Amino acid sequence: MLRTLQEKHEADPWQFTLCTLMLDGMSIKSEVRWNKQRGRMVGLVDLGETAVEEEEEDSAEYATEALVVMAVGVVGHWKRL
Repeated sequence: MLRTLQEKHEADPWQFTLCTLMLDGMSIKSEVRWNKQRGRMVGLVDLGETAVEEEEEDSAEYATEALVVMAVGVVGHWKRL
C-alpha cells in the first residue's frame, strides 16, 4: 500500500501529499460455531492456515482488542486506490 501511495504521490503530488493519521482501538468479537466432526461447539474459529491443536484450543489466550491505524487523504480521495 505504501508503494502505491508513493507512485500516486509521484504522479500527482497535490492530491497525494497531505494526510491525517488516525488511530483507534476496536473490540474483536469472538465467535462460536458447531463442529460436526467433533460433535461440539468450538470457539474462536481460526480461518488461517495453521489450526490450533485440540489441547491448546481451550487454554490459548486470544486478543480482545486491535489497534487500527489509518491514513486519510486531506485533498485527494485515497479510497479509490
